[in-house]
Amino acid sequence: MRFAIYGVAVTVVTMMVLSPVWAQTGQPTKRQEATKRSEGRVSLAEEEVLIVLADEASRHFHEARADLFRHENVGAATELLKGAAFVKLEANLASGEDRETLLAAIRDLDVLAYDVQMGGVVYVTDFDREFAQAEAALANHHLQKAKEAWGKHEAKNTGLHLKAAMISLENGWGWSGQKPTPETTAAIHETDKAVNKLVSGVGGTEAEVKAALDKAAAEVGRLATLTAQVKK
Repeated sequence: MRFAIYGVAVTVVTMMVLSPVWAQTGQPTKRQEATKRSEGRVSLAEEEVLIVLADEASRHFHEARADLFRHENVGAATELLKGAAFVKLEANLASGEDRETLLAAIRDLDVLAYDVQMGGVVYVTDFDREFAQAEAALANHHLQKAKEAWGKHEAKNTGLHLKAAMISLENGWGWSGQKPTPETTAAIHETDKAVNKLVSGVGGTEAEVKAALDKAAAEVGRLATLTAQVKK
């Protein structure tokens, strides 16, 4: 099943207009204008596909990192843009500050891909820093979507987004090069319990879900602070 879902997502990513910074002209094309008008308009089924693939951005980040070690600059740049495309899919579902944070991460990945492809001096630490920032943005995005879903009494979608937030949270800590705190590890474990109830249809009490959302918010905020400090 996951392979079928992956095929759908890859098709979507391939068809997306993800203009690298070096290809931008400053004037949107008709195709870009149409894409912009349709942003955010996805069905619940399509949204669930994206949640299932929450780990795909980091998968491409790992490939990019491996290519950099092999001095395969074109390959590394390509994988960077593939990872950025998955972030873009989520940005299309976001709004306000959430969307701006995701777009900022995409722009940084885009610039990094350009530097790599052009043969600039790029270090593994540059990759890890941008990957951690992107995953922090994704974790926050999924947290906001989980809150939104719970407000609409969509238990399953709340659980799926919470799970995606935890995946990005763990990935973000991994890219940061630092070990998660015991509080973070405990929060992820407790949130997973709530996720299992929500996704399985068992549900959860208002208090349980609120506690899970609060713990997730605290940990996502902790990661965001960490990545912001690393960027300075």
